[in-house]
Amino acid sequence: MYGAVLMPIYFLPHKKIDFTKWDTCIQQAYNALPYAFSWYLDAVTFDAWDALVLDDYKAVMPLPYNRKLFGFKQIYQPFFAQQLGVFSIKQLTEKELQDFVQQIPKSYWRINTQLNTQNQFYAPQGFELQEKSNYILALDKSYNDIRGGYSKGLKYNLKQASKHELRYEKIDIARFIRFYEAHPTVEGRAYNQKLIQLLHRLLYKIESHKMGHSRAAFSKEGKLIAAFFCLSYKNRNIYLQARSSAEGKQKKAMPFLLDFLIQQLAEVETEAIFDFEGSSIPNLAKFFRSFGAKEELFYSLKKEGAQRPLSL
Repeated sequence: MYGAVLMPIYFLPHKKIDFTKWDTCIQQAYNALPYAFSWYLDAVTFDAWDALVLDDYKAVMPLPYNRKLFGFKQIYQPFFAQQLGVFSIKQLTEKELQDFVQQIPKSYWRINTQLNTQNQFYAPQGFELQEKSNYILALDKSYNDIRGGYSKGLKYNLKQASKHELRYEKIDIARFIRFYEAHPTVEGRAYNQKLIQLLHRLLYKIESHKMGHSRAAFSKEGKLIAAFFCLSYKNRNIYLQARSSAEGKQKKAMPFLLDFLIQQLAEVETEAIFDFEGSSIPNLAKFFRSFGAKEELFYSLKKEGAQRPLSL
């Protein structure tokens, strides 16, 4: 910990951030996550993020913003970046984490962002913390032991999948995005088009940094029926985005895909982690838990402006 010596926390607009020092801090951070690299933030925010920096980049906090609140800046959580918050080379005290939060400029009319699991502190006055769940599967045992922790329902689904003679392959990003686009979610066209636009920006960036890959399931007849993109950093493998066709859902292709990757990781890496990313959708959370994944808590940080801006 940095102890009782007070060090300055600076606010920096995007154009004044030293991205080399920033990324060095993330690489060395004890709580590093890939979402916090400068290039990742640029991709998911379209370069719209500012920052708080402790001393000479000993700790950092990204402040992604948009202007959807009547044109006023508000801090929000970008798509495809589950956890942000404060990242530091050494563990910070609760008081130091609170100091970071209190240094967020009042020019942001609203704050609604998600912290990382290591940002544990009581909310300062005027702020609110809300508990959220992530699901983590430690792959530090043999595959047989890991599979022994699967739920009965998952084991049944894998048995059903085996009857369809599915094939597992890597696919390139372009094909993953085409499949993703062909199987939209129920939220609507505008929502899905925004996700696809972000995926184009983000996945090629991830590929250029050698931090991810697409995995797919094909039917016996050679048809692509399910795919997901895995973001990998150090020993952490993140289930970033996924899609299944109607046929893929019927043939249990996604359980088949995840089980296959878990087996590969368990056999190759001794301390690998599979990060399902949490979900507030009960059925998805149940699906993640069915692999024996354990709940890991993190918090969203919220604050309303001192007074609401008036519509222009």
